[in-house]
Amino acid sequence: MPTTGVCACAKLDVEWNLPGEDSVAPWFGVDPAVRLIGGGEGMRGTARRAASCVQVINPLSPALCSGADRKDNIDMSQQRELTVLINRKIDSGEVELPVFDDIALRINREVNENRLDAEHICKIIEEDQVLVADLLRMANSSFFSGLSSVSSLREAAVRLGIRQIASIVFSVSQKRLYSASRGMFKARLTQLWQHTSAVSIGARWLAANSGYRNLADESFVAGLLHDIGKLSLLCALEDIISSEGLELSDEVVNNILQDMHSEHGAQLLTLWNLPESYKTIVLHLDDEACDPHNVVLCMIRLVDKACVLEDINDMPTDEVVILENMPEVAALSLSDRDLAELRLVLQEVKGERQAAAA
Repeated sequence: MPTTGVCACAKLDVEWNLPGEDSVAPWFGVDPAVRLIGGGEGMRGTARRAASCVQVINPLSPALCSGADRKDNIDMSQQRELTVLINRKIDSGEVELPVFDDIALRINREVNENRLDAEHICKIIEEDQVLVADLLRMANSSFFSGLSSVSSLREAAVRLGIRQIASIVFSVSQKRLYSASRGMFKARLTQLWQHTSAVSIGARWLAANSGYRNLADESFVAGLLHDIGKLSLLCALEDIISSEGLELSDEVVNNILQDMHSEHGAQLLTLWNLPESYKTIVLHLDDEACDPHNVVLCMIRLVDKACVLEDINDMPTDEVVILENMPEVAALSLSDRDLAELRLVLQEVKGERQAAAA
């Protein structure tokens, strides 16, 4: 006879078949299992939702599973329940999603509509003096600067051009989103930003040096956005963990990010009203087949895998990458020298990030 219980941490109804009074089936995977309240001494009644009436006891009956199997069952169950919970809370507006910077969105929109000149873009950026300082610092980095440094916003706009200034503003505003957390995923978000910024810089370099210079700024922004769903999910998970009192294994968090980031990334870009081309990249980044007709997508997929080779990852991976064999290499007509130089660029990015963190 099944006993109906309530998962106190997730506030989701589940059913357990209890073969004996000291065992329960895996629920949300937080610590061991739960002694259910109600139903008499034999534990065959209806459990009532009450956090104060939940007592941690035995995880699973040895008769059901043991060791690694027990952990796998708990993690799989936890992941399923967590997926439902995340979707419900996001759909209902209970979780606060990342909010994109108004200035960056306005600049991006007006540049795409060809409505900005150098003077106009400078006036918009000057509304945020912290943004001005961050933009000048990035404009003078080795990846954007010329032979001499720029000392004013207008000088940067003249030297770099409107679209490149807009992409730098986009990058600065993105970095703010990744550094806003003070919760348990702060280190994860820092690592994710390091990967994201490396992909964006690598994609921009690849476009500028392989015959697609006209796509350099678009590729840079696409690189910044390719894993945006992971940012959204980590923010949602921090909120849920805090409000529900959950404990999640790294494996469960990694699986959630991998399984859900494309869909949630596309939803966030829709919320930000960004072009469909970026949503296409987010949705098809992990496709098995290469789309040789989408040049920017090919570049992002290639640089993303090159980052695996250079150990600039946001999550642990045992993936074996042979960059030369990727179909994107042929689609972009890249040489072995192009690939070698791309890896050198990524190594430089990694070195700068490590030096900045030291």
